[in-house]
Amino acid sequence: MRLANATGGPILELGCGTGRLTKPLAALGFDVLGLDNDPEMLEWSAPGVTLVEGDMRAFDLGRTFPLVIIPYNSLQLLPPGPERTQCFASIARHLQPDGLLGLEVTDFLVGETAPFAPNEPLAEAEGITLYAALDSSPAEGTSWYQRRYVFDDGTPDVRDTVVLHEINEAELDHLAAAAGLEVVEAEHSGRHLSWVAQAGSASVGGR
Repeated sequence: MRLANATGGPILELGCGTGRLTKPLAALGFDVLGLDNDPEMLEWSAPGVTLVEGDMRAFDLGRTFPLVIIPYNSLQLLPPGPERTQCFASIARHLQPDGLLGLEVTDFLVGETAPFAPNEPLAEAEGITLYAALDSSPAEGTSWYQRRYVFDDGTPDVRDTVVLHEINEAELDHLAAAAGLEVVEAEHSGRHLSWVAQAGSASVGGR
């Protein structure tokens, strides 16, 4: 929210899912566009938000933004290597001069994982409740995020498993540099990292 207020929008959210963050931002008056490659997630999206189907590794929206965000560890859906490099290159092309990229990542291999807790929802929005549990393999640098969606209207539960890959601050800094972005903020809170990079005054997207 701080970055949204600082830039004023428009905002591009990558890995938006059902619009869990997109809708609150839109409700506050921000012009926000959400992108996700899962058509089923987009179908469950809340009304009143603009969501498009696309791949965060390679997308072309034909416009630039003062702010691009990747919340909720969505960058960790991409394995280490060229897919992350491609993602950052796509982001750089969509940033206005001096535009910001803000993201969140988590070291799931630190601390204990929580057991599945059916009476403790992780998130609720527009008639959908999300429950989740986590299993990790430190040797592989990988975590499995098991999700269950419960619908208020009686629709059968939907279950899936999301694979999340480790990423650290040093790799984020390297990805930013390769894309022509400058790191301006890195804030640690336990195993969570909030990280911000900025495009130059003559960014790729602004030329």
